[in-house]
Amino acid sequence: MNEQTPETEEVSLDRYILEPNDEIVDALINHWSWIFEDDISIVMMSRLGDFFLEDDNGIIYWLNTGTGELDRIAASDAEFQQLLQTESFDDWFLTDLVDECHAAGLVPGDGEVLSYKILPIFEEGEYTVENMHVISAEAHLEYSGVTVLELVEEEDDANQE
Repeated sequence: MNEQTPETEEVSLDRYILEPNDEIVDALINHWSWIFEDDISIVMMSRLGDFFLEDDNGIIYWLNTGTGELDRIAASDAEFQQLLQTESFDDWFLTDLVDECHAAGLVPGDGEVLSYKILPIFEEGEYTVENMHVISAEAHLEYSGVTVLELVEEEDDANQE
């Protein structure tokens, strides 16, 4: 009898991380600069269109473009790199959802991301394969940035009344 060892699938980090090109960087600046108080530089981008950003003091932030949250996650790049080796990676990059999308045939190509049909900032915006689609990173950043900004401005207007 000839036993075969099951092969483990080697998953490339490219499944979860996208190297942003100039057009993506421009889209981030054009549609999300309202959320940054200081100058920032891009450390990393996820295949969900989220960014990991560093300010002038070396502090690392996670910009969740699905919810419009900008969270401080590390005091330095070294701390961030350590956190990437923990379960935080799965949380930030939603690896289970991305893997499910790949299994369902939703595989982003160059310059593309997995984006939400309904952003998670809305109650109906679920973290499910059915709520995902593949679009250009620029389109995702425009849609999410404009939508979240409109909600923030509506909330600000309501609070001023």
